[in-house]
Amino acid sequence: MKHLIIFIALKLLIVNCLFAQLRVEYESVRFIDNQHIQVFAKIQNLGGTTSAFIPYGNAWRYTFDWNNKQDYGRIDALLEYRLAGRNDTSYDLPTSITIKTWFGTSIAAEVIGNIQSTGASNFYRWELIFQVPTNALDISVDLFSYKRQIPNRSEVIEREKFASKEAILLSEKADSLFEAQNYSEAYKNYSKAYLIDNSILPKIRDNYLNASLYLGDDALEKNDIESSFIYYRQANRLSSTANLSVSKLNQRLINLYQIKADSEFEQSNYGNAYFFYNEIILLDPNHKFSKNQIVRIESRKRNPTTATMLSIMPGLGQFYNKENLEGVLFFAIGGLFLTSAIINLSNDDEGTYCGESIAKEEAKVSLYYYGALAVWSMYRARSQSNKYNESLITPNEEIKRFKIAFVQTHESIKLALRINF
Repeated sequence: MKHLIIFIALKLLIVNCLFAQLRVEYESVRFIDNQHIQVFAKIQNLGGTTSAFIPYGNAWRYTFDWNNKQDYGRIDALLEYRLAGRNDTSYDLPTSITIKTWFGTSIAAEVIGNIQSTGASNFYRWELIFQVPTNALDISVDLFSYKRQIPNRSEVIEREKFASKEAILLSEKADSLFEAQNYSEAYKNYSKAYLIDNSILPKIRDNYLNASLYLGDDALEKNDIESSFIYYRQANRLSSTANLSVSKLNQRLINLYQIKADSEFEQSNYGNAYFFYNEIILLDPNHKFSKNQIVRIESRKRNPTTATMLSIMPGLGQFYNKENLEGVLFFAIGGLFLTSAIINLSNDDEGTYCGESIAKEEAKVSLYYYGALAVWSMYRARSQSNKYNESLITPNEEIKRFKIAFVQTHESIKLALRINF
């Protein structure tokens, strides 16, 4: 019987810990000024142990994919809203958290890392402050999956209605310009309309996409690489929600990348060229020219072991790495030390010092210096080879922006509070 009681107690304890629950009671959720929302809520642990993950501070996240919402993982305190004229949902983290402990004092979350629970019957009283844009609609607070909706402000609703009408007028103007084959002005008006109200996208998508492609092709023919990149990137974004043939867009991108790759290769910017040739292969794995160019670039790599072994004679490894000035310095200094050692060894009968010739002692010192210089030259030669090899396949940061891809991103979270209940 005793063992049965112990077994049941342990089982209840384990189940209680695994299935711990929190109780959330909202006291008030309100605007305290035009840009801040204050939340008062009581949180009670109903048994067991659980934890909260609440990033906070000057951190901001925004989902902007037109089709797919990215899963950011669990965060236990969020403000959700939609910006006027937008379909997607934005998320803000609390800018501050204050928690009142069981014995009545307040602790600012910014200055603590953990708060231990004092038992299942105790409430914590939380105050959270959120910053929210003035044009936010459909606002709700999500605290441990307990949501509280905030009524929309009438002035924001009216502002959205006005913006929607403006977007429609711009899109109609853009359609007329597109029909007149004035693709540049049509593109500008479609961009303005979408910026004002992104819910208009289904109506303007096809013409907006085709205008982007026409302008990208025209810029590419004029060898205006920067402009063609901008237009193709926009076309790539729009193509994710349209029925555009992927192969047609890919061929345009291949043409763009090859012009950039060949230009960078001719200027000996091999890391940048490697980047573009690799992008071409990602689009077309059978693109023979790009494969051959990548082989040519990789064949230029230097052998770190060869550079190291040559540097046994200081300077030779540097010459191998085309670091000629440094090679001259190492070779000259090494030559001086070696010459000094040879001269002193040939004159070792000119005197003695503690039973050993002075000349021989000076020769040993010169050889020590020569050895140290050789080690340094070997280390430098190996580092230079590795650095050069890395440069052959690493583009600069400016070139990386040319990669045309629609990737979801969000700004970094600066601080995170973990609370153990």
